[in-house]
Amino acid sequence: MLSYFLRFEGVNLDSFVYDTDRLPTIRGGSLLLLRAVGDVEIWLREASSVKKVETVSRGASAGLFRFGVEEPGAAEQAREQIERRLGEDPTLRHATFVVDCTPEPPEAEGGFRRAAERLLAKNRFRQMRSPSVAVTVAAEATGPCAVDRVRPAVVPQGAPRGGKESVSASVAVRTREGREAKQKFYDDETGKKWSDSMRFAYHFHQIADDRERGSLDGKIAVLHFDGNSFGEIQQRECTTWQRQQKFDKTLRNYRRSLLADILSEFEMHPEEWRGLENTYRFETLLWGGDEMIWVVPAWHGWWLLSFALERMADWNFEGVPLHHGAGLVFCHAKAPIRRIERLAEKLTSLAKEVGKDKHDPRSTAAYQVLESFDLAPESFLPFRAARSPGGAAEQMIVDGTNARQIAQSIRTLGSVLPRGKVYRAVAELAKNAAADDTEIKSLRGIAKAQGAEAALAGLERASASPAAAWFHLAELWDYLAEFSLQETEVENAPR
Repeated sequence: MLSYFLRFEGVNLDSFVYDTDRLPTIRGGSLLLLRAVGDVEIWLREASSVKKVETVSRGASAGLFRFGVEEPGAAEQAREQIERRLGEDPTLRHATFVVDCTPEPPEAEGGFRRAAERLLAKNRFRQMRSPSVAVTVAAEATGPCAVDRVRPAVVPQGAPRGGKESVSASVAVRTREGREAKQKFYDDETGKKWSDSMRFAYHFHQIADDRERGSLDGKIAVLHFDGNSFGEIQQRECTTWQRQQKFDKTLRNYRRSLLADILSEFEMHPEEWRGLENTYRFETLLWGGDEMIWVVPAWHGWWLLSFALERMADWNFEGVPLHHGAGLVFCHAKAPIRRIERLAEKLTSLAKEVGKDKHDPRSTAAYQVLESFDLAPESFLPFRAARSPGGAAEQMIVDGTNARQIAQSIRTLGSVLPRGKVYRAVAELAKNAAADDTEIKSLRGIAKAQGAEAALAGLERASASPAAAWFHLAELWDYLAEFSLQETEVENAPR
């Protein structure tokens, strides 16, 4: 029997997940791609010429499988069958996929790692030769889709603010999936039936709106987590498909445990997480592989960042630490979610660069407060530099183990220090990180007089530099007022 590997991936996500700012539609596209991984596994097992299928790895929109065939031609037939079924499926046909297979080389010729690299290259080549949007035939289109503005509108559905609108088949399918499958997702991933007691938000305003939150009413926190150097770790540690399979299972078990821990916190503190229409203020936009994207109210954003990084602190693969980078954006719920998600990804990349320090690798986070979401990508780095000590934006990166200390210190200092003085001090430090002018000396004196000297010292220790501590205080002042929520003893929590 001949051994082959098959890799498939949902691609062009900008045309299937992020081509709208509507939460149910985004969620539906993401969940459909996640479901596709399981469907492909089933279809591959059903192929008559295929023997003994092994799932090597599963991601948010991609899967890698090993299978056996009697003849080389049977492998290509299986690939074509998977490709055809993806194109015929009534829901998945609206997405674009690439499917490729390759023989398993002998270990002497690079074995599994060579096959994995070859498959990834074949997937990318196929993607470049394929349309970026899957458009189905529409005999009676009434015009462009009211949501994506690209595909033909063929399906009437209820509009968010009442009435009817005409949308494409793709938007209709994703919206329906996003409304119907979101509750089941948490049950399936954690093995517990949360849907018996929890209903999660269907729209961003259900997450963000709370008039009692003052300036934070209508604001959200978007958090992106991504594994740091996981590709290098797999290249080094996963030299066989069995090792890759073990790495994948290890990571999926960790993520499921983290998700269950977060949902347990909601269950223990429902008064803090339930919002409009009795729904819980939480959304998962991406789930799979080594990436996660969550949306929570702005006043819970730093708590979730701290909680997740602390839970991830001891993740490892057979003794090899699995560090992460995190990006956190505080913004208005009406901000274009695709642009905010991209900004969170960019912040994660900045954090990962600092976390890759070969002498001190660690999990790190970068955050950004956006009062306006009209920030062009090309101006992002200068924007951050202008809000950093002496223009050194890397000093604003936070060590994951220090996130909780930063919050606790800021809560104390924010209640005793005059805000205007802090802002004036930060303005001077932006010009010269070594500045120690009368404003800073005065602030230190006030902190000492108010019994907050220890809190200031703790903030400075938890920051990349003493100057960075003042920037954290100025930027996060409003967003950490509610951090007292769930002061969990993480070190005693079950893993």
